[in-house]
Amino acid sequence: MLVDKPPWVSHGSRNGELYGLDCAADGVRFATAGGDHKVKVWALQPVLSAAAEADEAQPKLLATLASHFGAVNALRFSSTGRRLATASDDKLVFVHELRAGKATPVFGSTEVAVENWVVRPAAARRPPPAASRPPLSRVCAGGADAARPLQRRDGRVLVARRPPAGQR
Repeated sequence: MLVDKPPWVSHGSRNGELYGLDCAADGVRFATAGGDHKVKVWALQPVLSAAAEADEAQPKLLATLASHFGAVNALRFSSTGRRLATASDDKLVFVHELRAGKATPVFGSTEVAVENWVVRPAAARRPPPAASRPPLSRVCAGGADAARPLQRRDGRVLVARRPPAGQR
């Protein structure tokens, strides 16, 4: 798929290809996955409005998430836009959560972080009591290697199998 994008939506020049893109349902932000092992969260308004794009006071880059050790090739916002799941060639899936408070920039980076996105700790991913459990309690991630791990909210892998060659 080819996407026409503003020149400021970038993951840098060295291995900075964009491998994924998702827009939050609230229409406030979108995120890109890159070959630089990072996820970047961007403001959507400067893409939609030439006046907002020209406004120097309007932040374009909201946050850079550098949790992965391989190219990030998939990402998806939750329905509320306050969580962002990312998957990478490092075979890890992280759930990032937008929290209040001061944002922390990526170590060694000159990029300014506007929003505070943090990786949810494993304890926070424990399932709630059955009476208040939301209908979605599992995350399924697949890659080019055709492995299909199915993981519970508590982080325990339920299924990690490779289908037979004829079923891929």
